[in-house]
Parts: sequence; C-alpha cells; structure tokens
Amino acid sequence: MIKRTRQELIEHVAERWERQYPSARGFLGKDKEDIYAKLFNLPRLEKSAIDEAIGNDLWTKNECEVCERDVDAVIIFEVFIEQGTVVCGDCLKSAIGMLEDDND
Repeated sequence: MIKRTRQELIEHVAERWERQYPSARGFLGKDKEDIYAKLFNLPRLEKSAIDEAIGNDLWTKNECEVCERDVDAVIIFEVFIEQGTVVCGDCLKSAIGMLEDDND
C-alpha cells in the first residue's frame, strides 16, 4: 500500500509528464514538448495552473475508485508498480465499519 496526495501529484507533474512522453525517444510531439516546457517553467505549482497548461485536470486529479470523488489523499493497494485499487479515507472508514459490524 502507498499513500498518494494531490500535493505529490502537483509537485512531480513535470517529471511524470516527461516519464509519460520522454523526449529522448525522438517522437515526442511538439504539443507534448510545449506542455512540458510550460509545466517545467510554471512560476508556482498550483492545480489550476497545471490544469491550464495541460488543458485538462487528469494530471492533478486524485480520484477514489469507489466513490469517484476527487480527494486530497488516497491509498493505493498496489497490484503492479503505481497501479492498483485507489481508495479514499472515507471509503476505507466505511469498509472498516462494515468489517467491525460483522464482528458484532
């Protein structure tokens, strides 16, 4: 299990973009290079500025797969590296409550 926060997504967005669209491969499109340059040169790393540079909120969204809310922190139950079931604290508390109810 790992904890992932929105702040981590924001702080590492340029690195994650470069990993997703590596310019070393030689086929990074101009639009991807332009977005990377915008991300790398942002004066302040803020969700709204990142979303505007990319054109959507997918790179700053920290969505729970159970309730589908965009939350500040989630737990990822890893299956593969950085892939797995993503659950927010409220849903984890609900699940624990269900388990505790079974013990009564």
